[in-house]
Amino acid sequence: MLTPEDFRRRVIRRFHRLGRLDNYDDLQVLELLLLFALPPESAQAAATELLEYYGSVASILEAPTVELQTFPHMTVEAMALIHLVPELGRYHMVQRACLARPLNTTTDCGNYLLPHFHGEQDEVVYLLCLDANYQPRDCRMLFRGSVNTAGVSVRSIVRVALACNATWVVLAHNHTSDVPMPSVEDERTTQRIGKALDAVGIGLADHIIVAGGSFVSMMDLGLLRDHGAGAYELSPT
Repeated sequence: MLTPEDFRRRVIRRFHRLGRLDNYDDLQVLELLLLFALPPESAQAAATELLEYYGSVASILEAPTVELQTFPHMTVEAMALIHLVPELGRYHMVQRACLARPLNTTTDCGNYLLPHFHGEQDEVVYLLCLDANYQPRDCRMLFRGSVNTAGVSVRSIVRVALACNATWVVLAHNHTSDVPMPSVEDERTTQRIGKALDAVGIGLADHIIVAGGSFVSMMDLGLLRDHGAGAYELSPT
C-alpha cells in the first residue's frame, strides 16, 4: 500500500518523466499542482471541489483569493501557488519578448507589450519608453483603470517619459472585451497625451490596444497624428 509520500513522489515523477501535460485530464493537472502545497489527501479533495465549482483549470487559476479561501482544504500556500502559475507564465512571456530588440516595427512593439497584459481581468495602462535607436529603456504599468478616466494623469506620463530619458514612447492599454479596436475616446485621449509629450520633445510613437490575446496599432490604423520632432520611422511590419 502506498504511503501519502510515496503517492506524491509517483505523481511528480510521472510528470518529470513525461515533461508535458498532454495526457493529463483537468483533475490530474490540478492535483499535481496542489501536491506541492498540500498533503495528498487534501490535494485530491481540493482538486475535486475546485473543479466541481469552477469547471476548468483555467477558471481556477483566474479565481480571486476571496473565493478560493472559502474552500475547506485551501491554505495560504495553496492559493499562492495557484496564482503563481499564471503569473510565472506572464513573467516568462515578458522576458522572452525582451529579447526581440530593437523595437522598430509596430509588430515588434505589439509583441513586446502583449505579454504584459496576460491574465489581466481589469483595464490597465502601460508606457513603453524607447531611446533614439528604438531600444526599450523601461516599460511599466502606470494605471489600473481605463485610459480615458480622470485617473490617467497626463503629467505623470510625461514625468515617467522624461525620467527614462525617452526619445519615443508607446502607450498601451487593454480592453476587457475581446475587441481591440480603439474607441472615439481612445483617439481623443491619445491626441491629448501626444500633445503633452510634444511639448517636452518626446514623440508618441504608437498606442497599442490589447484584447482577446491580440492587439491593434493606432499608428497602423492611421489614427495617430505625427508627434515629436522629426519623423518616427516605425514600420507596420
